[in-house]
Amino acid sequence: MEILPAPHATQPGLLIAIGGAEDKTRERVVLNYFLEAAGGADASIVVLATASESPETGERYADLFLALRAENVEVLKIETRADAVEAGSDAHDLLEYATGLFITGGSQLKLSSALGGTEIAETIRRRHAAGMVVAGTSAGAALLSEHMIALGESGATPRRRLVHLAKGLGLARTSPVRPTSPHTATSSPSARPRALDATAATTARSAAGSSTWPRGWAWRRT
Repeated sequence: MEILPAPHATQPGLLIAIGGAEDKTRERVVLNYFLEAAGGADASIVVLATASESPETGERYADLFLALRAENVEVLKIETRADAVEAGSDAHDLLEYATGLFITGGSQLKLSSALGGTEIAETIRRRHAAGMVVAGTSAGAALLSEHMIALGESGATPRRRLVHLAKGLGLARTSPVRPTSPHTATSSPSARPRALDATAATTARSAAGSSTWPRGWAWRRT
């Protein structure tokens, strides 16, 4: 896989959307791609594991990036909205000196609820605009957009009520996005039908503000 150089500091950083279940034990191509884009051996990485219910997730990714020879890796310890609101200068300083931010998977609703409207979210946006590379996997990938699917259900026909949207970071509006997986909208191949239902329902929801399926569109489950 070709590695893109880190963008100049006057341009937004690269966004890397990862579908989930990335290889963490063998060649680790996706993780290497992110690390090289963020500076390679000179990279300073921050891991944000707010979405995960497992307290070990952040440290596990930190160990992976250190094993891939990143110069410095820190875990931004924000588990709740209170943590994000009360984050002090130490938390913001981690982002100020980071060349790359990696947002792990987990609960999209938990992630959006914790970060939305906080100074930490604003610092992430500002640092990304200044060139920091940002990667998200699964729920972390969903957060990169302006609006994200927080909850969704399956159904024979896409309807507005099938999905619940939440506020994302809005990083994808001005930055190149590089998908790294054929399952970019899902966390695993088995999740595809449900994700397709949610995506189609979101399209239906946004069409002229109507609850009806857009003119000229057809839908059939196979």
